Amino acid sequence: MKHIGEILPTVLNQLGLTSRFMEYQVLHIWQDVVGDKIARHTKVKCIQRGTLYVKVGHPVWRQELMMLKDEIKAKLNNRLGHEVVKRITILGG
Repeated sequence: MKHIGEILPTVLNQLGLTSRFMEYQVLHIWQDVVGDKIARHTKVKCIQRGTLYVKVGHPVWRQELMMLKDEIKAKLNNRLGHEVVKRITILGG
């Protein structure tokens, strides 16, 4: 009997779902990667075809994320071990 962690990558690959699964992981690691302060003022809406959509509620936080988005993108991709996030689009603010 094998552990699910051993067979999941193979099954996802066979079903053509590997990239979608990697994108889904971004939603779960956002807070840990950006930290509590930024996470409190942002909400990840979705990720589609490598573009991560992040909603902010205030123009100050929009500006902050605009300045940090390349750094955040690099940290997310580093954490995932693959280039999953190609762009970050900031919504609102």
